[in-house]
Amino acid sequence: MVKRQLGRTPLGTWTVHTSCPGGHPQTLRVHPILTSKKGQRTPFPTHFWLCCPHYVKWVSRLEASGYITKINDMLMENQTMADAFLKNIASYQSMREDCMSAEDLEYLQQNPSMRMRFSDGGIGGSANHTRIRCIHENMAHYLATGDNVVGEYIASLGIIP
Repeated sequence: MVKRQLGRTPLGTWTVHTSCPGGHPQTLRVHPILTSKKGQRTPFPTHFWLCCPHYVKWVSRLEASGYITKINDMLMENQTMADAFLKNIASYQSMREDCMSAEDLEYLQQNPSMRMRFSDGGIGGSANHTRIRCIHENMAHYLATGDNVVGEYIASLGIIP
């Protein structure tokens, strides 16, 4: 089902994290480190992935109509929202790290640049914690956890499919 929704097989190791009321996959929880067939490891900081085609299409329309700029302006002007977003980032980072194995964590300790990508990377790996770069990532985090101020704002628009 997920392959059909996305039009391809998702990268890495993943599980369906939430489903819509109709029982179809809504978000995926993706392991934060991809391992190639040759054993090479690559960070994959997008921990929650939006896979419901209705949400993907709806959020894509919002992004195309300028909502990333609107939300970034809101984060700059509304300190309460900005503070909540920083808490969401910290929670996201913690959840991402919590699912790593001891082997993953040891690998990160041995590779400081990769470790920095995880410790600095926020939602979807964004290094800038005062702005969003994608609504999809924040909506997936909100649907998966119920706790993302950006996703909550988007949901409050009342036009969720």
